[in-house]
Amino acid sequence: MVVVRDALLSQLQQDRLRQEIIAAELAKIERAIALRNASPSPTLTPTPMTYAAAVKTAAKEKE
Repeated sequence: MVVVRDALLSQLQQDRLRQEIIAAELAKIERAIALRNASPSPTLTPTPMTYAAAVKTAAKEKE
């Protein structure tokens, strides 16, 4: 019983560490997005999607 408890506590600690790492990565990405959005550089106009690309995108969205 103690072994199971220790294993579960260890797993919980590892999961919390992973969660902290993920949260830090998300914060870094959000900062980068905010900086990019705040920059005065011109925005690129998106190129029109080809029919084949549109069909492929629609098929992926249905999955």
